Amino acid sequence: MSLRVPLVFWNEAPRLDITTLIYTKDPERLVFGTKSGLCVLWCLNIQEDDKKNAEPFSLMYGHENEVIDFTECIFGFTKCVCSISLDGSMYIWNISDGRCMSYLTALLPGVPSSLVTLPGSGNLVACSGEHDNIEIIDIQKGGFSIIRSLKGHNNSIVSMSSGSLSNCAVLLSISKNNVLRYWTFHSRNNESNPDQLPDLKIDLDIGESTAVSKVFHSPDFKYVIVIHRKKTIILKYRSSEIFHTIDKCYQNGAFLSDNVVLLHDKCGAVDIYQLPECGDKPFIDVNNDLKIMEQKKRKRKRRERLDKIRPGSVKIEPHAPSSSGHEMPIPTPSPTVVDVPDQETSSFTSFFNQKLLGIFSRSPTVQKETTKPIPSKPSTAALPPTTTPPKAIDTTKASSSTSPPKPTIVLENPEGDVHLESSSSDSDSEEEELLSSPNNEQGIPLNTPPITPFFNSPTKKDENVFESTSASCVSLIFSFNFVSHKIKRKQNFYVSVKDDTLIVGYMDGHFDIYKFSLHPTIEFTKLNHCSLESGWPSNFNKNQDARITASKYQVDRDHLPQLYQGYENGNLGIYDGNTEVLLQQAHQGSITSIIAMKVNKKPVLISAGRDAKVNCWSLSSKTLIKSFHLHVGPIQSLFVPPNEIRKKLNNCFCSVGEDRSLILYSLRKMEPIYIFSGHSSPILHVFWRPDYVFVRCVDNSIYVWQLLTGILERRIVGKRAFDIIHHHGQETIIQNSSMKFSMVEDHQKDRGFLDTLSLDVSEKDPSIQLVILSVRRLIQYIRSNTDTIRSNIRKGENAEPNALNASLGFLLQYGNSNTLKLLRHTLRIKNKCYPKGFIGLKGAGNTYSLIVPKASRKSHPFKFSAVLTATHKISCIAVLNALSNIPELQLMCNEAKQYILFELPDEFEIYENPSFLYCAQFLRVPVSHVRQAARSVMDAVLHRMTEEEIEQLAEKLCKSLAQESSVKEQNFVIALGVLVCGQQRLFASDTSQIPMITVKGLMDIMSYENNHRCTALRLLGEAYSVWHHYIPDAAGFFQKMFELARPKLLAPADTPVEEAEDEAHRSLVLMANVDPKRYMDLISSYLNMPQQSSFDDLKACIRSLWAVIREFPACLCDHLIPISSLLVKVLDPHYINIRNTLFSHTKRILRVMVGSYPMVSFNQSKQRFAVGNKLGMIVVYDLQTASKYSLIDGHRELVTALSINLAGDYLASYSCKDSKVKIWNIEPSGMMNLKQVLGGKPRPTKTFEIPQSDWSMDIETILNEIRLMWESKSSVVLYTSSTPTKTSKFVLPVR
Repeated sequence: MSLRVPLVFWNEAPRLDITTLIYTKDPERLVFGTKSGLCVLWCLNIQEDDKKNAEPFSLMYGHENEVIDFTECIFGFTKCVCSISLDGSMYIWNISDGRCMSYLTALLPGVPSSLVTLPGSGNLVACSGEHDNIEIIDIQKGGFSIIRSLKGHNNSIVSMSSGSLSNCAVLLSISKNNVLRYWTFHSRNNESNPDQLPDLKIDLDIGESTAVSKVFHSPDFKYVIVIHRKKTIILKYRSSEIFHTIDKCYQNGAFLSDNVVLLHDKCGAVDIYQLPECGDKPFIDVNNDLKIMEQKKRKRKRRERLDKIRPGSVKIEPHAPSSSGHEMPIPTPSPTVVDVPDQETSSFTSFFNQKLLGIFSRSPTVQKETTKPIPSKPSTAALPPTTTPPKAIDTTKASSSTSPPKPTIVLENPEGDVHLESSSSDSDSEEEELLSSPNNEQGIPLNTPPITPFFNSPTKKDENVFESTSASCVSLIFSFNFVSHKIKRKQNFYVSVKDDTLIVGYMDGHFDIYKFSLHPTIEFTKLNHCSLESGWPSNFNKNQDARITASKYQVDRDHLPQLYQGYENGNLGIYDGNTEVLLQQAHQGSITSIIAMKVNKKPVLISAGRDAKVNCWSLSSKTLIKSFHLHVGPIQSLFVPPNEIRKKLNNCFCSVGEDRSLILYSLRKMEPIYIFSGHSSPILHVFWRPDYVFVRCVDNSIYVWQLLTGILERRIVGKRAFDIIHHHGQETIIQNSSMKFSMVEDHQKDRGFLDTLSLDVSEKDPSIQLVILSVRRLIQYIRSNTDTIRSNIRKGENAEPNALNASLGFLLQYGNSNTLKLLRHTLRIKNKCYPKGFIGLKGAGNTYSLIVPKASRKSHPFKFSAVLTATHKISCIAVLNALSNIPELQLMCNEAKQYILFELPDEFEIYENPSFLYCAQFLRVPVSHVRQAARSVMDAVLHRMTEEEIEQLAEKLCKSLAQESSVKEQNFVIALGVLVCGQQRLFASDTSQIPMITVKGLMDIMSYENNHRCTALRLLGEAYSVWHHYIPDAAGFFQKMFELARPKLLAPADTPVEEAEDEAHRSLVLMANVDPKRYMDLISSYLNMPQQSSFDDLKACIRSLWAVIREFPACLCDHLIPISSLLVKVLDPHYINIRNTLFSHTKRILRVMVGSYPMVSFNQSKQRFAVGNKLGMIVVYDLQTASKYSLIDGHRELVTALSINLAGDYLASYSCKDSKVKIWNIEPSGMMNLKQVLGGKPRPTKTFEIPQSDWSMDIETILNEIRLMWESKSSVVLYTSSTPTKTSKFVLPVR
């Protein structure tokens, strides 16, 4: 993961056209999409005067086409909004900081139309459009994955709406042919892939062909409203009957409460209607569905018996085989009654058993008499629901009379099983009601509520309310107008309602905030009128007389970056950190385009304007060099061809004008090269070939021009032109007044550490200049140019500022530490400079969240989001790590790092701690300075947290592991590993599963060669004191780590190795410090029988032993005698090859042992090596013969210090436990050796009592403070610690 810091150089506030908006709570944010693809994030807050203040926070770049819809969603436990544009691209935006979390381009075929989130999940999004299907998308699994496709519409889906009822999610969709569908989802065991229950299809027949534009429902799902271009239809939930029709053209609407709806038109006129109360809230009881289905089956059988005795009625036979096994035909229905369509039908019971399709419809016309065999599978047909009792039908007049068409209801089942629990109960009163109704000739119960398959039947009281409500109860109760500022023309309005707040967005980029109340009267109070201009300070533009019409930011590694701005009045501004120059009347009209180039290593600025002129300016003298007036109309754009073309044509550049001409200029000769004119329509693209230039026009025709002669070779249209467009090479995109093709106009990468990027905002505004600071390349530049930086430091004020000073100024501008101020002064960083670079945040891919100037100027980057804080801190610490390698800056950089990590947060009132998980991603980057910086920031975060907060963070990270993909799962594992390493005391006795889960994940990462492997190896070593309790095979783990570290152990001292091998070696040393017994078992398996081991294995063991003793000598104090015995075996003269090969390595480690341990002594002249242990034993080795020379039981407990005299015949030993110094004669002719031969116990020649100290010394104190040495042949000197702060010296006479 690259560490890149965006810096924004704004123009004035862009003029944007709103296309959609969304208002969210917790946090309170407003996001609106625009026609150009830009998304704008607003922060809303309540002021002291109870007014809701809205300030623009961030401009979010990602989409390249018009944004058409938003929906709230959850991404990685973070509240986000999901947006979709006309080109099918979908982006997930974090509404806390505006950062893009994930994206996918061209997800769906065709143009999408609507986007909604399925309630209850947060990560399941439904998307629809021209492709007739509804795609259910999981935004968490692998980015975006389509988990289900809902098929049922046979025309383009125009709008969708979603909500929740009971334990189900309900999705409404409506298509161009006025088909409304209900989709019901039941989430089983909280799975992300829910079960889909049978859906309901309603064909709305509104009497004429009218395009539908919107569908939405009430919060309690009692009403569904469908907005058409000419009328608005109100339906009751899952009812086919049109409850009410409003013959007025509305654009959009929203429910203010359960039965109060707001509708508005394109002129801003608002009507508020009150709908009647209709009983209890609908309720989906999934566990009761089978019970309802069985009831329907019994009712159908009763109707069949009644139909046999009623003349003129439809006889619907059950779909069951006869007793003879043959199918029974359906009797011919009467043309005067409702007919069953000629296709298979099924009941809900058959859906669960046989997965058949059930269709229920009414036909308004006379049907032909048909006879169709009934399938053997059981099935039923149900009658459509009605809201009023049907009138009796006269069979004698039915054939000549016509009735208005009725909506068609189709009940279908999707693919897949539904798991329901069954229960059975039924009322036997229906048959009596049917028999007692004299006018009920169709066999439909008069007092039966509408058939609603997935809802409990309402009570009698609720049923009466539902049935008795008439359309006249829908009343207009309030009207007003949205428009609060001057609007030149009719435009779209966009509304969003949450609680008691109403947001109204206007197409011209403004929006209003209303607070409303419905009781006791309807009141709307306007709280604020907002526009994007409020995010720009009043003194932002240096040239206050005119707007900025063109801008360009030029990066040069050896000079300060410069910003060039063209204005509407023809002025040209040149700004850098030192100077500000305004060239008056550079053009006679507004400046449209600016580029910067070099000719003969001298910078040249080229500008073009609406006066049809191209002017070349010298940046050194700020004077005009050359002016070209070759176009006959305003110039649209200036651009530079690819390097190959530019070198061939004498460093050329191009201009495109509204006169449909393309002109090439030679900057070196200051003259035009070719004029390509005569194009049939405005120019869109320019494609470059080695010998040709292809010009694409708006009419998709292509003109082929020869580069060597400037002659038009041919004009291509049709399929060949299409193939060229889709198989082009390098291209230049020309912005046209009528079309926009790309958000990124150009992307120039400098060879240094700054990249420039031009972001198109809209057709009305110049592109925003964005500079991307690459921390990785900045560190590389510092490391490779250390001498240049040191030279500039010595020059002081005489040093010329360059891009490095500007980059460091952007990073190190926050903080008031004296050390930081001194560092800025040493590096010649100015506190205030223009152009001013504002805060930006890079998201996924090529997306950016750019904090608007007002929010960025009055604040610091540490209050906006945890991610922005982490990015800034890691960048600062990584750069300071690189600068600390310069001797003149080392001390200042180290102190500045401590200040930024631990003291800087206390200087700000509002401070967002860096995101712990976000920092973990940088532990896998290849740059060591960045990894070290990320680890330092994570440790600082843990330092500021309490133990309770740390435990909560660990639990949250641990729960997230199972829900992430393999790549993200590694980030969680690494974050947990750093957390445990930083708080080993907290997790050492942890009874939870966190350490076990973490070490398992780290060991899995260690097994694969990926970016996180180095970090996993380091963490396994650092916290091995915690991990070793949860590793089942500790010996095998030691062996695996040893194998990984082998290349490092075998490589020469100064030879670079792979970083993973270096980390494995480091971890092996740390593990040996925690578990020295396992480590000794490992090296003993190789050194105990050296003749059976390879030279590489022996060498690796000895070198690892040397590293452990050098770094952690205390851990091997109890194993000195076994270590010495193993080393003596390597020096055995019987194995001369092993001795000669490993002699230098063994000699080196023996020298380290003598210098590190006071209980080890060596005599050069006699080649005697003495070692003591904690049991009081002393072993003397003869290295010449590689054998034990003498064994002495010298003390009762730990041998603290040993020393052999210069002659090699006497040995002095000291034990702090018994406080005695003993002198031993180890000469072969001495009495001690004679007694040993005879089996006696050796005795010291002299013993000295040492005063006992009042404190108990640990092993570290013994290794550092106690020394025993021979001062002369007749005296021994002992240095010991009598107190923790005092060292005593004892001189002991031997003779």
